[in-house]
Amino acid sequence: MQIATKTSQISNYNRIILVFIRLLLIILAFLCVDSVRAADTLRLTLDDCLRMALENSPTVQVARFDSLSAAGEWRRSRGERFPQLRFSGEAPDLSEGDSYKPIQNPEDPEQDILTRISSGNQRWQGRLELEQKLPWGATLSISSGLSTNTWHDDRISAGEDTTEYSLRRRFSIVQPVLAGNPVGRTRKIERISWESSLIDHELQLRSIKYRAKQIYFQLVSATGALNIALQDLDNGRSSEELARRKLQAGLIPEVELLQIQVELARREGNYYLAEGRVQAAADRLKQELGLSLNLPIVVEWLPETVSGSERAVLDTTGERLEQKQEQLNLQRREMETRGALLYQRVQASLQLYYDLDNRHDKLDLLDTPVDRNYGVIFHFDFPLYGFGSTAGQVESIRANLARARVNYVIRETELATELREALRSVKRAEQRIGIADAALELSQKSFEITSNRFEAGQINSRQLLDTQLDLTRTRTDLLNARIDYELALAGLERIVPQ
Repeated sequence: MQIATKTSQISNYNRIILVFIRLLLIILAFLCVDSVRAADTLRLTLDDCLRMALENSPTVQVARFDSLSAAGEWRRSRGERFPQLRFSGEAPDLSEGDSYKPIQNPEDPEQDILTRISSGNQRWQGRLELEQKLPWGATLSISSGLSTNTWHDDRISAGEDTTEYSLRRRFSIVQPVLAGNPVGRTRKIERISWESSLIDHELQLRSIKYRAKQIYFQLVSATGALNIALQDLDNGRSSEELARRKLQAGLIPEVELLQIQVELARREGNYYLAEGRVQAAADRLKQELGLSLNLPIVVEWLPETVSGSERAVLDTTGERLEQKQEQLNLQRREMETRGALLYQRVQASLQLYYDLDNRHDKLDLLDTPVDRNYGVIFHFDFPLYGFGSTAGQVESIRANLARARVNYVIRETELATELREALRSVKRAEQRIGIADAALELSQKSFEITSNRFEAGQINSRQLLDTQLDLTRTRTDLLNARIDYELALAGLERIVPQ
């Protein structure tokens, strides 16, 4: 009996040891999982968020492609200021055909007979051309073309092919008349477009940074609201536990415990709602930064002491980038309008050309004396009467320019108003933070006093709940004031003159 009892005790002891070891392994496994999750969690500061937004976000990739497109256009326009060398050719140009034409009857010269005539042509041609746009608006062209033409016709040497080689060199200059300087105008418009694209790229980067800050502080706000909800829930649980003990001691009626329990259930619902808002804000931030939605992230942000020093760094004097861009757009519209009006009235050009043309049936004889052709061509197109079409087009062009000038004045006023309002928003946010700080300090003291009085039985649960709600509200007000200040400051940085 004693041996059996000892064996049973040893068996129970072994079971306890095994259970303890299993529990220890489970605890270690949970600790390892938590440490792995903590290691995989991405902790983001505001600087990290801005850096990632300017490097990896989909929006900055679109801005980068826009910049590359503008740079390519500027490179094209600069390249066109230099001589353009082109080569063109036709290799080959083949044609075959039949036709019926009346031909004198050899048997009866006074009669014509309808005869079928076959003809064909085979042409090989290459042309090298050098073109240069001159600063005063003319276009200089120098070209050299070599071609070989093999053809046959039943009316001429029937059944035989005739081959001819041709070398043609041309020098020509075309000068627009009554059109101003289209070359110079085009170059100025292209430079304005390039400067405007640089400003647009800077504005895009500012917008990307501002949007990243907005979404970052949305997550900060949601996380802060979750912490406030957790503190509110802890206060509610403590109050519920205290009320339960006082009810058991007969110090309060049951209805006061029920009121606290109802309020506790509402706070639990608010906490879960705040949890969902944190997850939604985190997903928006990960999407903006180009991160995987499965990557856990945590924001690390500590509010700093708000003073006028941060705002003093921002120089709000000078001309805004948007205003400079509007000025450039107006200049471009004026130049385009001037060119369009000239084009609508008269289209005229003066062309001077000089040709060297040599044709021979043998290729090695093309260096023989050549034919020289030169001439002057004055071309003009002047609308006489078009039932009001020309006048209507001119009126429309002028009206569009006048509207652009009015829009520029309106836009200038809007930009100035926006800057003034941004400055006022920062100032209001600073004042709200000071008021919310003082209110939170008073609310915290009131909550401590009310809790002590409730524990002593001097007040009822309704007064305790009101104090807790007031504390939660002042905490939320301070959080919102700090977030609004950061967003207002970010908005001012986005539009501040450079």
